[in-house]
Amino acid sequence: MTHKIILDTDPGIDDAMAIFTAFAHPEIELLGLTTTFGNVSVEQATTNALQLVEMAGVDVPVAKGVATPWVKPLSDFLTLSTVKTASVTSTCRRLKARR
Repeated sequence: MTHKIILDTDPGIDDAMAIFTAFAHPEIELLGLTTTFGNVSVEQATTNALQLVEMAGVDVPVAKGVATPWVKPLSDFLTLSTVKTASVTSTCRRLKARR
């Protein structure tokens, strides 16, 4: 029996590993990925999710989600986002080069 899931994610390294695990797990049917801001901006999260789907060679839809908090103000997010984005982009490039 498979478990049908949708992952809401802000793909940095930790989420990328969870996404790849879901792609490969025989008991998970990944119906889609939705993105949100968190470790990175929602735009970068969406780009990262699309890159992960492409790298894995799977047909899973990606939907861009919310870009700002609904309740709390956006504080030092942009500074942290820039550092994490560089790390994820670099890792994706290295993995793609190995294929």
